[in-house]
Amino acid sequence: MSDPIADAHIGWAPAIRQRRKATMQRLVTGGATALVFSPILGLAPAMGWLAIYVLIQGVEAWLAEPVLQGRQETPKGWRGPAMDAVLALNAGWLGFLSAPLWLIGGPMGGFAASILLSAGAINSVIMSAGNMRVFSFTVLPQLVFMALTPMFMALWGAERSLIIAVAIGVFCYALFCFNTRARLRNAMLAERHALAEAERERRQVETAMTERSAFMTAVGHDLRTPISAILTGADYLRAAAPSSAARQHIALIEDAGLMMKALLDDLLDHARLNAGRMHVESNEFDLRLMLAQTARLWQGQARAWVCGCGWKARARRPAGCAATSCACVRC
Repeated sequence: MSDPIADAHIGWAPAIRQRRKATMQRLVTGGATALVFSPILGLAPAMGWLAIYVLIQGVEAWLAEPVLQGRQETPKGWRGPAMDAVLALNAGWLGFLSAPLWLIGGPMGGFAASILLSAGAINSVIMSAGNMRVFSFTVLPQLVFMALTPMFMALWGAERSLIIAVAIGVFCYALFCFNTRARLRNAMLAERHALAEAERERRQVETAMTERSAFMTAVGHDLRTPISAILTGADYLRAAAPSSAARQHIALIEDAGLMMKALLDDLLDHARLNAGRMHVESNEFDLRLMLAQTARLWQGQARAWVCGCGWKARARRPAGCAATSCACVRC
């Protein structure tokens, strides 16, 4: 279950950051709007409207500084209500332009006002990032001015059926804006949950890798001690070996100890590979020596497994066995 108090501020800081990034876009759009509508409104009123609009953008950018610097993720202190007021003023000042367009420009000016309001509302919906607070103060003022469209149409003598159709259209457009905001909010929640899940899995992997590295280190430390003892003992026995046969057995012990040491090194290399600290090295080796060591290591098991007659070596020899050097039974 989600926390309704936490959900109330989901996307507030991202929405403010997104609006801050779009400041230049709003300035350019405001300048173009003032120039386009200056023939209807007059150059001086249009430039006056643009000057106030630019001032509002500057105040909003100043209030958004704590959010941009990462000091605020939810509305805090006096800046929260101040930001709400500036957001409402920003949207309301753009929507206010529709009134003189209707009153001065007539039905054609009203048509331009409808396009202006619909474009401004859908842009504000997108910039709200699904946050209800930002949505309320940026979209609702423009929807209010859009709701005045049937009244202006009646003022200019439009037919009743056309006024009703436009009113229904405005209502449907408002529902579309609310539905889009809900979808953006759900997308924001899904993204937050996905990021939290990814972070949790990342921490689990890091913990597992840390534990694995600790285990590898412990294994390496614990195994090197007995391997070193085996190699040291084999070296001591070889020096005191009474016969060549004894020296061969001692060499077998030494080869097994060296093989265990190589396997331990490979295990530790695998740990280094996972940690990204593995370096490939090219080393020469004696193939003949390696084959001799392998044969010497496994010759005992090979001789004990199969006799010359194809019988399996065991503790006794049956009557049918033709071998003379081993005790064996049929496999």
